[in-house]
Amino acid sequence: MTLLGEAKRAVKAGIIKPKRKLGQSFVTNKALLQRMVRYADIENGSIVTEIGAGLGFLTRELARVAGEVVAIEIDSGLVKELKREVGQLRNVEIVRSDALKSPLVGFNKIVANPPYYISSPLLFTFLRLGFQVAVITLQKEFAQRLIAPPGSKDYGRLTVSIKYRASTEVLEVVSKNAFYPRPEVDSAVVRIVPRIPHPKARDEEVFNDVVRYIFTQRNKKVRNAIVNFVKERVGIRDKKGVKEFIDSIPFGNVRVRELSPQDAVELSDHVVFLMDRRSQSSNFRHK
Repeated sequence: MTLLGEAKRAVKAGIIKPKRKLGQSFVTNKALLQRMVRYADIENGSIVTEIGAGLGFLTRELARVAGEVVAIEIDSGLVKELKREVGQLRNVEIVRSDALKSPLVGFNKIVANPPYYISSPLLFTFLRLGFQVAVITLQKEFAQRLIAPPGSKDYGRLTVSIKYRASTEVLEVVSKNAFYPRPEVDSAVVRIVPRIPHPKARDEEVFNDVVRYIFTQRNKKVRNAIVNFVKERVGIRDKKGVKEFIDSIPFGNVRVRELSPQDAVELSDHVVFLMDRRSQSSNFRHK
């Protein structure tokens, strides 16, 4: 039976009831699943985490070549089906859990077809962990944001935040016809490789805040977009103080959308320098 036939059988039999709010569409193109395994260079020594294991179609392909597969699924009905389909495989561990809350440890590769609605938080969860490579299907428009060049319409906070931590590559676009039930949009297979070591900002919390503040105003010049950060995060309220702070930063006259990830790091590092200098000056005056 084809994968599409298996998926339809499971739905017709009431074994599963795909939930749109959970983004439950299953890849039924076996060749695509096999390519995803090859893209991640899965071998006998690979310990693979799969998010949203669903009906186990990708799990089976991974289990054929990986040393160990940890299949994570949140839906209790699908977990039962997973145990029936792949539970007997010696190198597969099935975990019923929310991937965003699971203590993901001990793996070196990620291969997954996760629900689209958790794409952004899932990527940031992954990038806080140590792994070699991730191969994931994502909504096509979301994937385009990951690889967008500075100045393009798709370039934004997500692009900078991800590219700061990893290199990203769209490997292929996937038609909605490769899924069941068929989603409303096409997808893309993306490979993500962490930058090790990545070009660390002096203070990652400040870096994240600067990027968050300025990219809500991506068409403004940096000097204008950062005003609210200076007032709210740095605590400078008077007009003269704000102007002096802003006049000291690099890239002040560059449009936010044109900042490269490395430019954003340099900007936030300089902001940290100014904040530290201001703090030291304040401490000196109070002695």
